[in-house]
Amino acid sequence: MKYFVLFFVFLFLLNNINAQDAGVKTQDAYCKSINHIKPEGKAGLVRKNMICLHKERNLFSPASQEWKWDTINGYDTTGIFDRQIQAFDINGHVLVRLHQRWHINQWTDSLKYSYTYDFNGNTMTELLEYMKNNTWINSYRFSYAYDANGNLQNWVLENWATNTWEYYSRCTFTYDSIGNTLSDRLELWKTTVWENNSKDTFTYDSNGNMLSHLHEYWMNNSWYYYLRYTYIYDANGSLLTKLWEQWQSSIWVNNFRNTYAYDFYGNRISDLYEHWQTNSWVDYTRNSYTYDVIGNKLTDLYEFWENNAWLILFRDTNTYNTDGNLVTFMRESWQSGIWSNDYKNSFTYDENGNSLTGKYEVWQDGSWNPGKGNLDLYSDQEIIYRIYNYHRYVAKFASLYTSISENQNDNCNLVIYPNPFSEKITIITQNSNLSQKNTLTIYSSSGYLVLYRQITDPLTHIDLSAFSSGIYFFRLSNRESVQIKKVIKE
Repeated sequence: MKYFVLFFVFLFLLNNINAQDAGVKTQDAYCKSINHIKPEGKAGLVRKNMICLHKERNLFSPASQEWKWDTINGYDTTGIFDRQIQAFDINGHVLVRLHQRWHINQWTDSLKYSYTYDFNGNTMTELLEYMKNNTWINSYRFSYAYDANGNLQNWVLENWATNTWEYYSRCTFTYDSIGNTLSDRLELWKTTVWENNSKDTFTYDSNGNMLSHLHEYWMNNSWYYYLRYTYIYDANGSLLTKLWEQWQSSIWVNNFRNTYAYDFYGNRISDLYEHWQTNSWVDYTRNSYTYDVIGNKLTDLYEFWENNAWLILFRDTNTYNTDGNLVTFMRESWQSGIWSNDYKNSFTYDENGNSLTGKYEVWQDGSWNPGKGNLDLYSDQEIIYRIYNYHRYVAKFASLYTSISENQNDNCNLVIYPNPFSEKITIITQNSNLSQKNTLTIYSSSGYLVLYRQITDPLTHIDLSAFSSGIYFFRLSNRESVQIKKVIKE
């Protein structure tokens, strides 16, 4: 009987979404179906607390300009068939995400996700509805609760059935004093009571690296061991080994093991996967990676161990533009001693590093042809969203900020005059490093982006006569600093 953390929740979400909107899935279901704890050392430790799509950044960080997509038009191999639209509140939180289908030359509503937030910006509820006979029908909803430190204490999943909300599952979390997850416990609703299903327990070293992960399942009113993961790190906090053991006949038995190696710069260059067989470790698969001089992954070679030899299966190759954004991802298969193209993804970007288009193609009859597969949306070289079973997409992005205040620093190198102004304004960037890309963004007092421009000269004149009267925040940023000034338009 194999239990995994939140496994039933994952199946439930997939069944709901597939049944009501086949071919359109989002990261939401995935993010709530597993505990996002990544034992990759202190620098790489990631815990997203299930709310991975609503990450907030500090406005004053040089890399803080997080853009959010507001429209994605999706195409299959015959033309447009789908679009997703997001609406935001004044703080940039997603309020509604609407899925629509292109049907008989018009858009028809399909799915709708709605969110609410607390004062600190934590997601409080998520509601999924689907359209049936021109009426929105409830499907499921999540409710979240947090502790005083903003850690997720629990979530509750309810299913809409016979015109009422019925409990389905809930998960409860505990943490140590620095926010590491110590445990999670999944329960399923059984008629009138909550019944235990599975639980996980975690331990860490003094640097926050995960040392162990114990998974147990509930049966016959008792907890039973099932899986145990153990992690070992080097002096830099890089993960060296991951051991999987299974509880059998009252002892822990080896199951699988990953062993990792790194280059001088800390890039992972190999991943060896072994399984336990006849009381010894036997090679199973391995991955080998190469990188460019700035750490972008160039290739991933996948091999399989068979008949005491490594057999090449496939190779992934990445290319990047001068800003480090992924431009192409291509998979090749090793066939009869030569590489044969399989499929590839291609992306284009705006000047802010947002992927405006993505395309999936397959190799057929000696050329690239339209195909359907998974495509990612990128911003600031990070995956922010994933769409499934598409040929291509066209995305539009928006940037919204609030709680903007100006730098109170006498040494600030940003000078703006006149202030107040009525039509034109002059910007002086004193001692700014113009060899870097300097970005000027102007926000309204409500936090909305109203102007974006690259600054290449120390003296810049801008006509802002079209702006409405009010308060604006001018933000000049590069890789080294962020400077903000409050300016008044009369």
